[in-house]
Amino acid sequence: MIDNIAYLFLLGAITISIILAWRLSLATKVSDLPVWRRRLLFAAVAGNALSMAAFLVVSFGPRFAANWRPDIHSYSLFLVIALASILLAAFGTRAPRVLVILNGLALMWLWLDLAASSL
Repeated sequence: MIDNIAYLFLLGAITISIILAWRLSLATKVSDLPVWRRRLLFAAVAGNALSMAAFLVVSFGPRFAANWRPDIHSYSLFLVIALASILLAAFGTRAPRVLVILNGLALMWLWLDLAASSL
């Protein structure tokens, strides 16, 4: 029970910090960055959001659709997306960079945990 609450709290914290990183990485907030660095930071935030959305679908989808059994091996791309978002976030600045890197690390851990539990 406590593990489930902590798990949901982690998912909520990642979701909130992705939204916060998204708002902080807008062009008006990081106008001192060159355009190419802003685009890489934005790609990192978008990668985090995509990885998080896919993780939510894979982890909660089978509870809603009884016939669906996801194969974690077909979702290994999202582990790569989480890793790429960590690398791309290095081109950001201050708070957005830290948030995106931490989100990427947490998402990588969640994907690896899901993969380990499905073996």
